[in-house]
Amino acid sequence: MFLKGYSKNITSYDLFKAAALMLMLVDHIGSYFYTDVDFLRVVGRLCVPIWFFLIGYARNRDLSLGIISGAFILLVANYVVGMPLYSLNILFTIMITRIFLRGVDKYSPSLQTSVFAIVPVLCVLALPTLFLFEYGVHACVLALLGYYCRLKHDSKLTAKDDVSNFQILFLMAFLSYGAYQQLIFGFSLANLIFLFVGSFAVFVILLQFKPMELPHLTNRIPVFFVAIIRLCGRYTLEAYVLHLLVFKFVAIYIGMDDLEWFNLEYFTQGF
Repeated sequence: MFLKGYSKNITSYDLFKAAALMLMLVDHIGSYFYTDVDFLRVVGRLCVPIWFFLIGYARNRDLSLGIISGAFILLVANYVVGMPLYSLNILFTIMITRIFLRGVDKYSPSLQTSVFAIVPVLCVLALPTLFLFEYGVHACVLALLGYYCRLKHDSKLTAKDDVSNFQILFLMAFLSYGAYQQLIFGFSLANLIFLFVGSFAVFVILLQFKPMELPHLTNRIPVFFVAIIRLCGRYTLEAYVLHLLVFKFVAIYIGMDDLEWFNLEYFTQGF
């Protein structure tokens, strides 16, 4: 009943979103409850390219009532538990990214234009916009990788110049993502190496993404895991909002991070 109207098979979207959701949970456990364990944050960082790549790959540019409501519910929750309002949560970033992609759809910039004009500007603006919403406009760089990857899979990037430019875009997205994460978190050398190696693996895997049903996988794994993967992949927004509400209120209840009820703060200290 809960999944009525969806395919009974696991899809590639289900699989990638479920993986991203699990990585995100690790990240948020580290962020809320084990703030001194950097490795949890490093592992969690691997989910971010997946989210924004899939946003760019998809054709959906809607700002649904669900995502708008979720964004403001979490904003109010931050005020209630005394967490800073800025940077705005990732749901605001997703809305901004989708608006950006509407412009890309409308003006259809060439891949070369994106690589040598749009992406460098986004990378420069990423730092100041990090203070306003999570991941700043660098999220649009990751989304562009997904956008052009879809065009590549649709055989719309066949010229030699486009292929080389796509490789440049891949490297720019990967290297700038790793650099910004290091700038924000200041990881140790071992964690930094894990971040770059893990992120590179994620980026390479993302390039293989195509929308499809996976009946063979569905039939080979236990029904319980099939259900979990489908739920995670198809109710990601609900899972995101619900788990963060739980984490925030548990954190203030147990006295984490000096949270204080209804203590209005605007900006996070530092990043």
